[in-house]
Amino acid sequence: MMDTPTESLTNDPTPPSAPTKSVTADPGAVRRAAWAGLVGTALEQYVPKSPVGEVFRHGRKPMLLVLFMNVGISAQSYTYQVFMASYLVSTVGVDASFVPKVLMIGAACGGLGAIGFGILSDRVGRRPVYSAILAALVLLPGPSFIALNTGSPIAITVTMILGFVLAAQGAVGVQMSYFPELFGSRYRYAGVTLGREFSSVLGGGVAPLICASLLTAFSGSWIPVAAYMTLMMVISLVAARLAPETRNRDLLCVTDATSRPSATTSVTTESSTS
Repeated sequence: MMDTPTESLTNDPTPPSAPTKSVTADPGAVRRAAWAGLVGTALEQYVPKSPVGEVFRHGRKPMLLVLFMNVGISAQSYTYQVFMASYLVSTVGVDASFVPKVLMIGAACGGLGAIGFGILSDRVGRRPVYSAILAALVLLPGPSFIALNTGSPIAITVTMILGFVLAAQGAVGVQMSYFPELFGSRYRYAGVTLGREFSSVLGGGVAPLICASLLTAFSGSWIPVAAYMTLMMVISLVAARLAPETRNRDLLCVTDATSRPSATTSVTTESSTS
């Protein structure tokens, strides 16, 4: 008996193939994946794995410039804000209730000074404005102590205002633009942080202690204290004169403002391979 067509189809061991569905890629997902790849490549090229290591390998010069440019500012800033406030009460004999008032006035004027000097550096340049502030602070300590020792409220107020406007906050108004512009984009934040914070410890952190020790060692004479303040500021002034002008510098530039043209190629090449 011959198999019928129905039986032949039933006994066929090969199962029928399932119908296939066409898969269409989501254009949005493709675009997101492409952008993620581009961003990842850019981050690998321009963001170092160890920014601190990059600073010590390639950015030592701008970091040291920042350190020395700020060490004198930090020393005088802490001297005006901390040591002179104590000096007015313990040595000059000023009423203790007067000191917080004059400090508040000085801080308010210093804030305005920071804005003013920052705007001036945008128009004239970072280096000349910063150098002028440092040069004024080289000459200011002696006259400051002479004015404080008069005991005159007006003389004391003017002196503290000048200290706040120039040393405490005015110079910082220029630093906030000047210091980041000294570094390339790969390790700018790390470079500014290392230079500025180390200088704050070396300059400002110990300044009141050094001033108090000098005052005690020299029988209450303010002259050694003024000499110390001047010396610290001379260090910063010399460093500022060695620093380049950075106004209108492209912040996307990978190289430092202190880099030579020959060093630019080597840093860029190493950045792409790291």
